Amino acid sequence: MKKRNKTALALLCVVCVSVAGWAAFSFTNPYPTGGTAGTFVDTGRVLNILESNLVHVDSGGDGFVDKGTPVLLTGGKGIIGVAETSATAATSRGTVNTEGIYTLSITPDNGTLDFGELILIHTSPGAITNTTTSAIPFGYSLSETAVTSGTTLVIPIKLARDADDE
Repeated sequence: MKKRNKTALALLCVVCVSVAGWAAFSFTNPYPTGGTAGTFVDTGRVLNILESNLVHVDSGGDGFVDKGTPVLLTGGKGIIGVAETSATAATSRGTVNTEGIYTLSITPDNGTLDFGELILIHTSPGAITNTTTSAIPFGYSLSETAVTSGTTLVIPIKLARDADDE
């Protein structure tokens, strides 16, 4: 067997084991404490998180996160993202994407929101806006149309890499 084919087969086996291992964590913490230091766990772009660990607006009326909702991991500082799945209980696990550009609904309440301006997510209840009170960085407006204060509009938003992006 050629060296290239052996390498491809080895990579395929690693992928198969990784996918099979992920399925085993579908109802438990996929990021367990312990193990061997220095072991690669995940790219960190898409996280598998309990609904009860998210701060978000209740857009569906059931108290649980809905797909496409901006979220903040509990603790008030840190990881932001957009829910990729809807939850049906506080114990539901879902995916949160922490990177990319999303079209999201925003109602600026601190003057006009222009292209490139910082958008923040409130630590309670998780609404996105341009007010800095009790909020951390969420992303940046990519709307070429200015959004006036008090007007609700769906605009493209580039997610901040992490809560320290300003």
